[in-house]
Amino acid sequence: MFNPGDPLLVDRGVRTVNHEGIYFFRVGDEGFIKIVQRVPEFEGPGFVYRIISKNPDYPPYDISAKNQHFQVIGKVLTVWRSEQF
Repeated sequence: MFNPGDPLLVDRGVRTVNHEGIYFFRVGDEGFIKIVQRVPEFEGPGFVYRIISKNPDYPPYDISAKNQHFQVIGKVLTVWRSEQF
């Protein structure tokens, strides 16, 4: 979705996932920029986050919204895509 070196405009005031979007988040000490969806848990109240990569080599996976190692750093608002010539 992005090229290395593309500048991103990230709203660091967004600290929770309220609706589907592209988020900058961390799990443990590793940072990610991925599409995040809120998906209802069917075994009880609450929801999980479905993490989706645009790279087809990486299948979607779910992470609990209660996971203490998951932290939203911000929501990606804009990207300036660079092109190599």
